[in-house]
Order: sequence, then structure tokens, then C-alpha cells
Amino acid sequence: MVDNAQMVMAGLCAKWKSPASGEEVLSCTILTCGPNRAMGELHDRMPVILAENDWPKWLGEEPASEQELLALLKSCPDEALKIWPVDNNGRQCKKQWTSANFAGVTKFQHKIRATKRGSSC
Repeated sequence: MVDNAQMVMAGLCAKWKSPASGEEVLSCTILTCGPNRAMGELHDRMPVILAENDWPKWLGEEPASEQELLALLKSCPDEALKIWPVDNNGRQCKKQWTSANFAGVTKFQHKIRATKRGSSC
């Protein structure tokens, strides 16, 4: 992200019972949408990236109608993404990741854990 903030993607999870084994399975998916202009130069789709102010709606911490949630399933603005070339072994990716980013990830992980306690996933 341009401001080095976390890139939080919309996802879904579900527990279901395998008809073959009877085993309980936890499935997860990342939702995708058509690309914005910046990502369209690289791929024909992209993950749905949620703005921080939309996290509570997506995680069920704030009430939201089906229409409000569906409205979140769109590409993020071009100006929100920071795109740079990387080498084949990922060294440049590691250079872009700082300890400040890890603090944000930890904050979001705690938010997810707290939300999960009240959900089926």
C-alpha cells in the first residue's frame, strides 16, 4: 500500500463436514474482483482490498446490510497501491517490509481473533 499500511483482503471461511470422511473441515478463501487500472497492467483480477474503516462491517463488528457488504466487493483506488519491480528470489520484497508493518499485522490479527470468538469459523 502507498502509505505502507497493511493490505487487508476480504475473505470468507466456513466449517463443513466432509461427506466422504465425516471429518470437520475449515475452508477459507480470498475474494477477488476485476482489477483497477494499476493492477490491470499485471493481471485480470485482484483481491478485494478493504479500507480500514470498512473492517468492522466486514468482520461483523458493526451492522451492515447485504447491499453495504456487496458494495465493498470492488477494486481499491489506483492511488492506494504501491507497485514496484522485484527480482526472482524476493530479496527486494523483504527490503520493502519493515518492523512498522509487523505492528499493524499484529493489531489486525488480534482483531480477527476477537471476532472469531463470536463466529462459527
